[in-house]
Amino acid sequence: MMMPTKKVKVSGFSLIELMVSIAIAAIILTGVVKVAFNAKRSSFDGEQLSFVQDNARFVLDQIKREIRLSGYTGCAALESARKSNTVVDDVSGFIKFNESIQGFDNSQTDFPSAYASDVKTGTDSFLVRFGDASSEVSVKSHNPTSAGFTLWQEETFAVGTTMMITDTSCREVGLFQVTASDGDSLSHSSDGTRNCTRILRATTSEVNCASGCADDSCPGNAEKAFNVGSTIMPYRVNAYYVGDSDIISGMPALKKQTLTASGGTATTETEEVAVGVEDLQVLYGLDLDDDKEANQYLRADQVTDWSLVVALRLTLVFRSDREVFASDQSINIKLDGSDYQLSSDRYLRQVVSTSVKIRNI
Repeated sequence: MMMPTKKVKVSGFSLIELMVSIAIAAIILTGVVKVAFNAKRSSFDGEQLSFVQDNARFVLDQIKREIRLSGYTGCAALESARKSNTVVDDVSGFIKFNESIQGFDNSQTDFPSAYASDVKTGTDSFLVRFGDASSEVSVKSHNPTSAGFTLWQEETFAVGTTMMITDTSCREVGLFQVTASDGDSLSHSSDGTRNCTRILRATTSEVNCASGCADDSCPGNAEKAFNVGSTIMPYRVNAYYVGDSDIISGMPALKKQTLTASGGTATTETEEVAVGVEDLQVLYGLDLDDDKEANQYLRADQVTDWSLVVALRLTLVFRSDREVFASDQSINIKLDGSDYQLSSDRYLRQVVSTSVKIRNI
């Protein structure tokens, strides 16, 4: 005899229960999406802030290091040593002996022609000049008549390279361009295009091409050899300025134009130090009472004697490489006492100011 089967009633979600479930799931999903979006946004903001801050640290470290090196001539002091500059071509004002620092204000029109057309409107520029001790060589002997040095070590420099020599007496400093270099020999012969005279040691008065120097004579100075142990090093000149990046379209960049040699003659070449540097403003600290401390800070166009400059006050504006804010910003600040529009778009910006004292004074 078969037992009767019991029917089990199976029921699904009602429409109301389904709608409630969907609503709860939507709320949870919205929260998850919002958390993910905020995390991504936070990561993006952090990335852009890191980009700006890393740029600032890198740029300031490099510029400060070179400013502190400005005016380095070995054991001599520029203000008291007798100087000889036999270089014919100053390469758009790059090669100067008495001005270890030279600045150009944005209101001026006398930027060096080598990079004047590349400078961003409204920004400053400055040049740093110094002897490079990292590539220093020592003199074994010097024959002024043949305009040749013999070195203690073998080192070859490109023809046309601008060099600085400092005598062991620390009383004479000279600038010349290499006319020949091979192992332990180095020549500074007079050729009319690189050097105007082979008189390299200023024994009586300053030597320079403008004073009517001939090949083997220069008013008041006889041919005299530099002492054994005198030091020769490359003469570095670096110009810093802000221009349009050649690497990332639409980005500003801090650029450095460097004195170098190519094809046997002195020239300059440009490199980008960092993208995202939007502005450079410089004030120059002058020592007016000879105590080696700055008494007054002036713009470049107000400085009449660059030998009085003992410090620089730098202000740089760094910008993110992508838009950060959801809407255009309108931020105005005071910069060196003047009104300055920092932002009118969606990019993140940071202003960094620092003062750097020149060591070799």
